[in-house]
Amino acid sequence: MNPKSRIFHLTLGDSGPWVTLINGHARTHRDFRNLSQQLISQGFRVLLLDNRGSGDSTAEEPFEMADMVQDVVDIWSQLAVKSSYVLGISMGGMIALSLATSSKIPKALILVSTAASLDFYRANISEWATDQQGVISQLKPYFDPSFFESNKLLVVAMAKQLVQSHQADHRQNTLQRAAINRFQLEDELIAGIKIPTLVIHGEGDQIISSQAADHIQEKIKGSVLHKYQQTGHLILAERPTRFYDDVIKFLKSQNG
Repeated sequence: MNPKSRIFHLTLGDSGPWVTLINGHARTHRDFRNLSQQLISQGFRVLLLDNRGSGDSTAEEPFEMADMVQDVVDIWSQLAVKSSYVLGISMGGMIALSLATSSKIPKALILVSTAASLDFYRANISEWATDQQGVISQLKPYFDPSFFESNKLLVVAMAKQLVQSHQADHRQNTLQRAAINRFQLEDELIAGIKIPTLVIHGEGDQIISSQAADHIQEKIKGSVLHKYQQTGHLILAERPTRFYDDVIKFLKSQNG
């Protein structure tokens, strides 16, 4: 681990199989509060972390996706985790994919709104705006249009959070985005993933094309794909109930 970085992690639950939850760009472990409680109620232990450059983790110099992957491996080592289910959203899914190609600890994957190649990446925001209204405009393509129009309070709350994050962690968020922009995972490595994999993607995702999910399903033999209709990039916000149900059903099927 880079000595100039500090990686925050938190464990919840006293026993049971580990589930490692990895969030996307500029997001934190706090987005997983409800999912964590549901997992614990089903007998799982949860490992939460903030990727370097997000939340309570820090980064003081440029880094690569491989560094964020190693951060997870280092935490597993500290906690003596021998096996873990791994769920990754967006950038977190890129980290999860990379972990599955380089570590024996992942025992199953849940890949959400993610891609193995920037060929499927549609995001055109290089920097978040510094004012709330500007961020709201930038958030619009992250949601299905009908959800965006009918959930303005949630969108405003997210915008406020991102403005605060930008003010506090602008340079770190920029370093994180730069790492995403250099990410590319070769098809041969993806095809080498042999563990059970669930892929979840919104059909209306304007940030990462749903074709990215097709690509992953094609390369990982035996993987299962769920596409959510009328859903954009932020599935955790748009379809939480269905998402939690699908995640828990998949994990219980692997742990039965």
